[in-house]
Amino acid sequence: MTSQPPPNSTARFADRAGDYAKARPTYPAALLDALLAPLAHPSALVAADVGAGTGVFSRLLAERGVRTIAVEPNAPMRAAATAHPLIEWRDGTGEATGLPERSLDLLTVAQAFHWMRTEDALREFHRVLKPGGVLALVWNTQDRSDAFTNGYCAVMERHAVDPPRSPWALGDVSRVLDDHPLFSRRVVQRFSHAQELDLEGLLARARSASYCPKEGPAWEAVSRDLRQLHSLHTTTGVVRLRYLAELHTSKSCATQSRP
Repeated sequence: MTSQPPPNSTARFADRAGDYAKARPTYPAALLDALLAPLAHPSALVAADVGAGTGVFSRLLAERGVRTIAVEPNAPMRAAATAHPLIEWRDGTGEATGLPERSLDLLTVAQAFHWMRTEDALREFHRVLKPGGVLALVWNTQDRSDAFTNGYCAVMERHAVDPPRSPWALGDVSRVLDDHPLFSRRVVQRFSHAQELDLEGLLARARSASYCPKEGPAWEAVSRDLRQLHSLHTTTGVVRLRYLAELHTSKSCATQSRP
């Protein structure tokens, strides 16, 4: 089934860029190792990070030596990004990147594929990837087997002003790659990691979510519940949100049939 994002999906984080840049988690080194190990030397790669947000994943690629084009439709998100000499920022979407045909060795989408029109985006990714180029869909999913993380998720669900639009709320949005004429069958790998947050960092992490109320009585209720949760789970002022970072990889087929 094709994913159809809300009509305001490209502007949805415009008023959350500061909190997003400050409080969104990074991704574990093991995930980058697994992604880059089968490829050419990083200095020989050209990658695009599509739906780049404030550049969390773009910077990880650049820090490994990969020339990265960060494609992001939201101007406030681009403005909140930290500059890096190997990152070039461009205005564009998953469905219309504006990149040249067959120009990429690697295309990554971190925490954003579920906001795109699935089939339109996959056709665009196939157009800009070289034959055999790698598509990597990446998510940080909360590990609800951890008591604090489960409590955080429960607070966010209880106060959501809009149904959470995420891969775990929508279902397995990358399953389309299990049987797609333009891409090889996906390979899924998972990596455990954690994000350490003080109280202000925890509140900023919550505000960065698209479905979190940002002001008024609704935000005060979120803040109250998170402050209580924080106090129950720390003696040092720091709590840990635990994640399973998911890496879903596939290769672009040379033609519209599986190799």
